Amino acid sequence: MKRIVLLITVLFISINLFANEKYFESKYFFTNTRLKLRESSNLSSKVITVLDNETCVLLLEEGISDTIDDMDDNWVKVKTIPQKGKKDKSVEGWVFGGYLLSGREAPVLSDKNKLCLITESWFDYDKRGGKTYSYYYLENNNAYTKLLSYSTEWSGPNYETRCYTSYKISKDKKILFLGFRMLNDGPYGIKIYRIDLSNIEKSQLSISYEGIKGNEQFIKNNVKLCISYSEGYDGIYERNPKQSYNIYKKADFNSEIVSTISKEDKLILYFGSIMGKDKEIIFEDGKEGFWVQCRTSKDSSDTYYWTWIE
Repeated sequence: MKRIVLLITVLFISINLFANEKYFESKYFFTNTRLKLRESSNLSSKVITVLDNETCVLLLEEGISDTIDDMDDNWVKVKTIPQKGKKDKSVEGWVFGGYLLSGREAPVLSDKNKLCLITESWFDYDKRGGKTYSYYYLENNNAYTKLLSYSTEWSGPNYETRCYTSYKISKDKKILFLGFRMLNDGPYGIKIYRIDLSNIEKSQLSISYEGIKGNEQFIKNNVKLCISYSEGYDGIYERNPKQSYNIYKKADFNSEIVSTISKEDKLILYFGSIMGKDKEIIFEDGKEGFWVQCRTSKDSSDTYYWTWIE
Protein backbone atom coordinates (compact mmCIF):
# COMPACT_ATOMS: atom_id res chain seq x y z
CA MET A 1 0.00 0.00 0.00
CA LYS A 2 2.85 2.39 0.91
CA ARG A 3 4.52 1.66 -2.44
CA ILE A 4 1.32 2.55 -4.30
CA VAL A 5 0.97 5.83 -2.40
CA LEU A 6 4.64 6.64 -3.04
CA LEU A 7 4.27 5.85 -6.75
CA ILE A 8 1.19 8.07 -7.06
CA THR A 9 2.99 10.88 -5.21
CA VAL A 10 6.07 10.65 -7.45
CA LEU A 11 3.87 10.56 -10.55
CA PHE A 12 1.92 13.62 -9.38
CA ILE A 13 5.15 15.55 -8.69
CA SER A 14 6.60 14.53 -12.07
CA ILE A 15 3.51 15.74 -13.91
CA ASN A 16 3.64 19.08 -12.14
CA LEU A 17 7.35 19.51 -12.83
CA PHE A 18 6.70 19.33 -16.55
CA ALA A 19 3.44 21.33 -16.48
CA ASN A 20 3.47 25.03 -17.30
CA GLU A 21 3.20 27.08 -14.10
CA LYS A 22 1.53 29.82 -16.11
CA TYR A 23 -1.65 27.74 -16.25
CA PHE A 24 -1.66 26.93 -12.53
CA GLU A 25 -1.56 30.57 -11.50
CA SER A 26 -4.53 31.79 -13.54
CA LYS A 27 -7.55 30.48 -15.40
CA TYR A 28 -8.38 33.71 -17.23
CA PHE A 29 -6.21 35.09 -20.01
CA PHE A 30 -6.17 37.89 -22.58
CA THR A 31 -4.82 37.77 -26.11
CA ASN A 32 -2.01 40.24 -26.82
CA THR A 33 -2.52 40.15 -30.59
CA ARG A 34 -5.05 38.96 -33.12
CA LEU A 35 -4.98 35.20 -32.63
CA LYS A 36 -6.32 32.24 -34.60
CA LEU A 37 -8.64 29.92 -32.68
CA ARG A 38 -8.26 26.38 -34.10
CA GLU A 39 -10.10 23.07 -33.91
CA SER A 40 -7.04 21.23 -32.55
CA SER A 41 -3.56 21.93 -31.19
CA ASN A 42 -1.45 22.37 -34.33
CA LEU A 43 -0.84 24.98 -37.01
CA SER A 44 -2.37 22.87 -39.76
CA SER A 45 -5.69 22.59 -37.91
CA LYS A 46 -8.78 24.36 -39.24
CA VAL A 47 -9.28 27.94 -38.07
CA ILE A 48 -12.60 28.45 -36.28
CA THR A 49 -12.27 32.25 -36.00
CA VAL A 50 -9.71 34.97 -35.41
CA LEU A 51 -9.79 36.53 -31.93
CA ASP A 52 -9.29 40.27 -31.56
CA ASN A 53 -6.51 41.70 -29.45
CA GLU A 54 -7.44 41.82 -25.72
CA THR A 55 -10.04 39.07 -26.01
CA CYS A 56 -10.74 37.42 -22.66
CA VAL A 57 -10.64 33.61 -22.58
CA LEU A 58 -11.23 30.93 -19.95
CA LEU A 59 -8.70 28.11 -19.77
CA LEU A 60 -10.32 24.68 -20.29
CA GLU A 61 -7.41 22.36 -20.92
CA GLU A 62 -3.61 22.50 -21.15
CA GLY A 63 -2.25 20.72 -24.22
CA ILE A 64 1.10 19.81 -25.71
CA SER A 65 4.15 22.05 -25.55
CA ASP A 66 5.41 23.67 -28.74
CA THR A 67 7.81 26.32 -30.04
CA ILE A 68 6.36 29.01 -32.30
CA ASP A 69 8.05 32.30 -33.24
CA ASP A 70 10.90 31.39 -30.86
CA MET A 71 8.44 31.12 -27.95
CA ASP A 72 8.22 27.94 -25.84
CA ASP A 73 4.71 27.43 -24.49
CA ASN A 74 1.72 25.11 -24.62
CA TRP A 75 -1.28 24.80 -26.81
CA VAL A 76 -4.35 25.39 -24.65
CA LYS A 77 -8.04 24.83 -25.14
CA VAL A 78 -10.02 27.94 -24.25
CA LYS A 79 -13.52 29.35 -24.19
CA THR A 80 -13.98 32.96 -25.21
CA ILE A 81 -15.81 35.38 -22.93
CA PRO A 82 -17.79 38.05 -24.82
CA GLN A 83 -17.08 41.73 -24.29
CA LYS A 84 -19.93 43.57 -22.58
CA GLY A 85 -22.16 45.41 -25.02
CA LYS A 86 -21.24 43.23 -27.98
CA LYS A 87 -23.32 40.41 -29.41
CA ASP A 88 -20.44 37.97 -29.85
CA LYS A 89 -21.17 34.39 -28.82
CA SER A 90 -18.79 32.31 -26.76
CA VAL A 91 -16.77 29.75 -28.76
CA GLU A 92 -14.28 27.04 -27.84
CA GLY A 93 -11.06 26.03 -29.53
CA TRP A 94 -7.27 25.79 -29.31
CA VAL A 95 -4.72 28.62 -29.30
CA PHE A 96 -0.97 28.81 -28.76
CA GLY A 97 -0.37 30.08 -25.22
CA GLY A 98 2.63 32.19 -26.13
CA TYR A 99 0.21 34.91 -27.23
CA LEU A 100 -1.80 34.91 -24.00
CA LEU A 101 -1.36 37.22 -21.01
CA SER A 102 -2.36 36.01 -17.57
CA GLY A 103 -5.31 37.77 -15.97
CA ARG A 104 -4.26 38.18 -12.33
CA GLU A 105 -7.03 38.77 -9.84
CA ALA A 106 -7.03 42.03 -7.87
CA PRO A 107 -9.07 41.18 -4.74
CA VAL A 108 -9.11 44.77 -3.47
CA LEU A 109 -10.99 45.88 -6.57
CA SER A 110 -13.23 42.85 -7.01
CA ASP A 111 -16.92 42.91 -6.11
CA LYS A 112 -19.27 40.06 -5.23
CA ASN A 113 -20.17 39.23 -8.82
CA LYS A 114 -17.43 41.18 -10.54
CA LEU A 115 -13.91 39.89 -10.70
CA CYS A 116 -11.23 42.49 -11.40
CA LEU A 117 -8.35 41.13 -13.46
CA ILE A 118 -5.04 42.83 -14.25
CA THR A 119 -2.66 42.07 -17.11
CA GLU A 120 0.91 43.25 -17.51
CA SER A 121 2.27 43.60 -21.02
CA TRP A 122 5.16 45.04 -22.99
CA PHE A 123 4.51 47.13 -26.06
CA ASP A 124 6.68 48.57 -28.78
CA TYR A 125 6.23 52.28 -29.42
CA ASP A 126 8.36 53.63 -32.23
CA LYS A 127 10.98 50.94 -31.50
CA ARG A 128 11.49 52.28 -27.97
CA GLY A 129 9.55 49.73 -25.98
CA GLY A 130 7.34 50.25 -22.97
CA LYS A 131 5.22 48.54 -20.37
CA THR A 132 1.52 48.80 -19.52
CA TYR A 133 -1.02 47.51 -17.03
CA SER A 134 -4.63 46.98 -18.05
CA TYR A 135 -7.63 46.37 -15.78
CA TYR A 136 -10.77 44.43 -16.70
CA TYR A 137 -14.03 43.56 -14.94
CA LEU A 138 -15.38 40.06 -15.49
CA GLU A 139 -19.06 40.00 -14.61
CA ASN A 140 -20.53 36.68 -13.44
CA ASN A 141 -18.06 34.89 -15.76
CA ASN A 142 -20.28 35.94 -18.68
CA ALA A 143 -18.93 39.25 -19.98
CA TYR A 144 -15.91 41.50 -19.50
CA THR A 145 -15.25 45.24 -19.70
CA LYS A 146 -11.93 47.03 -20.06
CA LEU A 147 -11.66 49.59 -17.27
CA LEU A 148 -8.35 51.36 -17.60
CA SER A 149 -4.76 51.05 -18.71
CA TYR A 150 -1.67 53.04 -17.84
CA SER A 151 1.92 53.18 -18.99
CA THR A 152 4.26 51.98 -16.27
CA GLU A 153 7.46 52.36 -18.28
CA TRP A 154 8.12 54.61 -21.23
CA SER A 155 11.33 55.75 -22.86
CA GLY A 156 12.51 57.89 -25.72
CA PRO A 157 15.79 59.21 -27.10
CA ASN A 158 16.15 61.77 -24.29
CA TYR A 159 13.70 60.80 -21.58
CA GLU A 160 12.21 57.99 -19.56
CA THR A 161 9.19 57.62 -17.28
CA ARG A 162 8.26 55.25 -14.49
CA CYS A 163 4.85 54.75 -12.91
CA TYR A 164 4.19 53.65 -9.33
CA THR A 165 0.82 52.56 -7.99
CA SER A 166 -0.90 52.16 -4.66
CA TYR A 167 -4.45 51.17 -3.70
CA LYS A 168 -6.36 52.49 -0.74
CA ILE A 169 -9.67 50.96 0.25
CA SER A 170 -11.83 52.95 2.65
CA LYS A 171 -15.38 51.79 3.35
CA ASP A 172 -17.14 51.80 -0.02
CA LYS A 173 -14.47 53.79 -1.81
CA LYS A 174 -11.71 52.23 -3.85
CA ILE A 175 -8.92 54.69 -4.48
CA LEU A 176 -6.06 54.13 -6.92
CA PHE A 177 -3.06 56.48 -6.79
CA LEU A 178 -0.85 56.60 -9.89
CA GLY A 179 2.48 58.39 -9.60
CA PHE A 180 4.45 59.18 -12.77
CA ARG A 181 8.06 60.30 -12.61
CA MET A 182 9.88 61.54 -15.70
CA LEU A 183 13.57 62.14 -16.34
CA ASN A 184 14.78 63.94 -19.44
CA ASP A 185 17.85 65.92 -20.51
CA GLY A 186 16.89 68.69 -18.10
CA PRO A 187 14.90 68.48 -14.86
CA TYR A 188 12.59 65.82 -13.60
CA GLY A 189 8.82 65.95 -13.75
CA ILE A 190 6.25 64.27 -11.55
CA LYS A 191 2.50 63.79 -11.56
CA ILE A 192 0.33 61.97 -9.03
CA TYR A 193 -3.28 61.11 -9.89
CA ARG A 194 -5.96 60.08 -7.43
CA ILE A 195 -8.71 57.98 -9.06
CA ASP A 196 -11.92 57.01 -7.28
CA LEU A 197 -12.75 53.57 -8.65
CA SER A 198 -16.01 53.14 -6.71
CA ASN A 199 -17.78 53.44 -10.05
CA ILE A 200 -14.97 51.74 -11.91
CA GLU A 201 -17.09 50.06 -14.57
CA LYS A 202 -17.66 53.46 -16.18
CA SER A 203 -14.01 54.52 -16.21
CA GLN A 204 -12.50 53.16 -19.44
CA LEU A 205 -9.41 55.34 -19.10
CA SER A 206 -6.01 55.44 -20.71
CA ILE A 207 -3.49 57.20 -18.46
CA SER A 208 0.14 58.23 -18.92
CA TYR A 209 2.45 61.02 -17.82
CA GLU A 210 1.21 63.03 -20.80
CA GLY A 211 -2.39 62.97 -19.57
CA ILE A 212 -5.68 61.06 -19.40
CA LYS A 213 -7.99 59.93 -22.17
CA GLY A 214 -11.41 58.34 -21.80
CA ASN A 215 -14.83 59.03 -20.33
CA GLU A 216 -14.80 62.81 -19.80
CA GLN A 217 -17.61 62.77 -17.23
CA PHE A 218 -15.86 60.08 -15.19
CA ILE A 219 -12.60 62.04 -15.33
CA LYS A 220 -14.35 65.21 -14.15
CA ASN A 221 -16.06 63.49 -11.21
CA ASN A 222 -13.53 60.87 -10.16
CA VAL A 223 -9.99 61.88 -11.16
CA LYS A 224 -7.88 64.43 -9.31
CA LEU A 225 -4.39 65.59 -10.20
CA CYS A 226 -2.87 65.79 -6.71
CA ILE A 227 0.64 66.90 -7.63
CA SER A 228 2.18 68.10 -10.88
CA TYR A 229 5.72 69.43 -11.21
CA SER A 230 7.73 69.99 -14.33
CA GLU A 231 10.86 71.20 -12.53
CA GLY A 232 13.14 69.80 -9.90
CA TYR A 233 16.30 67.72 -9.73
CA ASP A 234 17.00 64.34 -8.14
CA GLY A 235 13.39 63.97 -7.08
CA ILE A 236 13.32 67.29 -5.21
CA TYR A 237 10.46 69.70 -5.84
CA GLU A 238 9.70 73.13 -4.43
CA ARG A 239 6.26 74.62 -4.21
CA ASN A 240 4.77 77.82 -2.89
CA PRO A 241 1.93 76.54 -0.71
CA LYS A 242 -1.61 77.75 -1.35
CA GLN A 243 -2.30 76.96 2.30
CA SER A 244 -0.44 76.38 5.54
CA TYR A 245 1.24 73.01 6.02
CA ASN A 246 2.29 71.32 9.23
CA ILE A 247 5.71 69.70 9.11
CA TYR A 248 5.82 66.53 11.24
CA LYS A 249 8.83 64.69 12.60
CA LYS A 250 7.33 61.37 11.47
CA ALA A 251 4.58 60.31 9.07
CA ASP A 252 2.10 60.33 11.92
CA PHE A 253 -0.49 62.94 12.95
CA ASN A 254 0.42 62.24 16.57
CA SER A 255 4.07 62.98 15.88
CA GLU A 256 5.79 66.20 16.93
CA ILE A 257 5.01 69.21 14.71
CA VAL A 258 8.41 70.64 13.79
CA SER A 259 7.06 73.75 12.11
CA THR A 260 4.20 75.20 10.13
CA ILE A 261 4.90 76.86 6.80
CA SER A 262 2.85 79.57 5.18
CA LYS A 263 2.47 80.98 1.69
CA GLU A 264 5.63 83.02 2.09
CA ASP A 265 7.84 79.95 2.46
CA LYS A 266 8.65 77.16 0.05
CA LEU A 267 7.85 73.53 0.72
CA ILE A 268 10.49 71.15 -0.64
CA LEU A 269 9.17 67.66 -1.35
CA TYR A 270 11.32 64.56 -1.84
CA PHE A 271 9.79 61.91 -4.06
CA GLY A 272 12.76 59.90 -5.26
CA SER A 273 11.31 56.61 -6.48
CA ILE A 274 7.89 57.57 -4.96
CA MET A 275 5.68 54.66 -3.88
CA GLY A 276 8.69 52.38 -4.22
CA LYS A 277 10.81 50.47 -1.72
CA ASP A 278 11.93 53.65 0.07
CA LYS A 279 8.32 54.64 0.77
CA GLU A 280 8.67 58.37 0.21
CA ILE A 281 4.86 58.34 0.04
CA ILE A 282 2.76 56.76 2.82
CA PHE A 283 -1.02 56.37 2.93
CA GLU A 284 -3.39 56.49 5.92
CA ASP A 285 -6.44 54.24 6.26
CA GLY A 286 -9.63 56.27 6.27
CA LYS A 287 -7.94 59.42 4.95
CA GLU A 288 -7.78 60.41 1.32
CA GLY A 289 -4.29 61.80 0.99
CA PHE A 290 -0.68 60.79 1.60
CA TRP A 291 2.48 61.61 3.53
CA VAL A 292 5.49 62.97 1.63
CA GLN A 293 9.07 63.46 2.80
CA CYS A 294 9.88 67.15 2.96
CA ARG A 295 11.67 70.09 4.50
CA THR A 296 11.29 73.87 4.22
CA SER A 297 13.55 76.21 2.27
CA LYS A 298 14.58 77.76 5.60
CA ASP A 299 15.90 74.44 6.91
CA SER A 300 19.59 74.06 6.07
CA SER A 301 19.95 70.62 7.68
CA ASP A 302 19.80 67.29 5.88
CA THR A 303 17.02 66.00 8.13
CA TYR A 304 13.88 64.82 6.35
CA TYR A 305 10.47 65.50 7.84
CA TRP A 306 6.95 64.73 6.65
CA THR A 307 3.90 66.65 5.50
CA TRP A 308 0.36 65.56 4.61
CA ILE A 309 -0.92 66.23 1.08
CA GLU A 310 -4.62 65.98 0.17
